[in-house]
Amino acid sequence: MVRQAYAAFFDDLRIPWLTADASSGAMGGTLSHEYHVPSKKGEDRVFTCDGSCGYSANEELAVRGDDGLGNTISLPYTSMSELLSFPSCQDSGLRRDFYMTSDKQKLIVVITPFRSGQESSSINLHQLKRIPQLDKLDAGVENALDSFRNQLLMLQSNGNMGQNLNVTFILDKMIRYDSSESEFVSINGMQISATVEKSTLDLVRIDNGDKCPTEHCEYGRLQVQDCIELGHTFFLGTRYSSTLDATVSLPNAGLRQPSSQVEASEVPLQMGCHGIGISRIVASAADVFKDEKGLNWPRKMAPFEVVIIAERSWKEQAREVYDALQQSESSIDCVIDDRDASPGSKMKDAELIGYPVIVRIGQSWLDTPKKCLVRCRRPTTFDEDVPVASLKSTVLQLLETL
Repeated sequence: MVRQAYAAFFDDLRIPWLTADASSGAMGGTLSHEYHVPSKKGEDRVFTCDGSCGYSANEELAVRGDDGLGNTISLPYTSMSELLSFPSCQDSGLRRDFYMTSDKQKLIVVITPFRSGQESSSINLHQLKRIPQLDKLDAGVENALDSFRNQLLMLQSNGNMGQNLNVTFILDKMIRYDSSESEFVSINGMQISATVEKSTLDLVRIDNGDKCPTEHCEYGRLQVQDCIELGHTFFLGTRYSSTLDATVSLPNAGLRQPSSQVEASEVPLQMGCHGIGISRIVASAADVFKDEKGLNWPRKMAPFEVVIIAERSWKEQAREVYDALQQSESSIDCVIDDRDASPGSKMKDAELIGYPVIVRIGQSWLDTPKKCLVRCRRPTTFDEDVPVASLKSTVLQLLETL
């Protein structure tokens, strides 16, 4: 019911939204969904299948199908020191990325298959942080290998031989490494303890065109979109209510066939946590619907549905148009721009502000029958002189598309 309410709300705003499976994180619970609007200015990445399976997940949960990277790669190296120094390039077929933990005691070396065209940020950090021993990973450290070496030099200058430092090699699930001749690597002439961890996770960042992970989706490919998150729903279940002993009395709880002879049972409340970012919705709509002339607010978000523009000396004509749009049950939310400015300036301001429909009283008012210029810039441009008798029906038809 909550998801249906969210869908009805965003549909009513007429913004292009999508939903994605999301992690419950520290909030806990069993279900979590995010609601996004695609935007190049968005900081979230959402992956959807271009097929009909309906797969959609944010970057934190998204996975690719099994054929995303090809065959398993065997590392042709016999020591950990070689793992630290092999060429990270397309020729080797391997990529090596460095990270540090927040306590600066551990250097993390991630080895993954090399993908052509991949950028520097090619590691799926969400997957990497799922590895238990990497819960303190600090992905914000630039040049982690140099930082680790500097940390080692500082310890050496203080008489500390770096015995608490460690190098951990994390191998992508597609990487095989059968040798472990040494448990140390040499850095700055010192022997540092080292270990190799074989991950069962796909650590390469997902990209456009990777296979959909849905079991029966044979031809679907993942498409990535930059998005702005508009809302989030968490189904918490009984995680908190059980702990707080928050219960409700239900007769015949848990019985398929209610019986008057069974006493009422106390069951934990089912809880949820739901939020919508109002300011984000406003910013997203402004970004999605803007054009070279200005804003284009959806009908439900506009300050007024229609602005009426006329010469200052035509106040009575503007009032007549206003009354025509207000008559009968289906009234329209209108405003008259009665500023002491030229109609041309008012038109530019109206387009900049983003009124859904602009009605301008001009020379066509002197025609027989009287007409007004009606302008609406989306979803397709409407810019026509409309007889006053059919003005309201025309405006309502335009507003229905917004």
